[in-house]
Amino acid sequence: APNPVLSTIRYFRDEYEAHIRDKKCPASACAALFNSPCQNSCPAGVEVPRYIALIKERKFDEAVDLIRGTNPFPAICGRVCDHPCEAKCRRATFDEPVAIKSLKRFAADWEIKRGHQYKAHFAAPSGKSVAIVGAGPAGLAAAHFLATFGHKVAVFEALPVAGGMLAVGIPDYRLPKEILKFEIDAIEKEGVEIRLNTRVGVDVTLDGLKSEYDAVFVSVGAQSSSTMGVPGEDLEGVLPAVEFLRDAALGRPV
Repeated sequence: APNPVLSTIRYFRDEYEAHIRDKKCPASACAALFNSPCQNSCPAGVEVPRYIALIKERKFDEAVDLIRGTNPFPAICGRVCDHPCEAKCRRATFDEPVAIKSLKRFAADWEIKRGHQYKAHFAAPSGKSVAIVGAGPAGLAAAHFLATFGHKVAVFEALPVAGGMLAVGIPDYRLPKEILKFEIDAIEKEGVEIRLNTRVGVDVTLDGLKSEYDAVFVSVGAQSSSTMGVPGEDLEGVLPAVEFLRDAALGRPV
């Protein structure tokens, strides 16, 4: 009898640990651990039912402030998120899921058009400093939250633009550059310093960052294309998608 249990622990260890440590069910199957499957399925843990209710009440500023409390990129996610929340929406048992992603985009666009400024709650200066390697979504999100904790934050980015794959992996028609700029500008206004064209290992060293800052967070992301293993993919003129999108975004010859 114990054998099936041992097998599942061996192959699904991460899921077991999420249930025990985080009190979260990644599959949204254990109703005892959550109130709303949509919020449970959100990687950022955004309070989906609350911000939808605020939008219904036409409290758009409050809705976007609520979203920004756990996700500093509502305008971005309102466009490019793959919305796992909608796949778990209980409304689908009646007709179709609530358009959660589109509602987030609406609230974020309202913020941009109306000039509403989200005011994060900042802790007193801690006297601590953190270096972040990589200005992609993970690095920028970490910078935002670390700044609210009162830490001094500097982000080091090898590319000439901030945003990581948001800037060089997603075409403009999916994610307009002005939307990305708005979100990044908001983080810089929180006192975060972003140093572009700075490659760790060339312009600065990891040991140097460790000696200068109290902590270093490495968030270089997944920047390489995966091969398909099909004949001809290594021929001249065949470009990996990630490389093509990056070169096109940076204005390089493709």
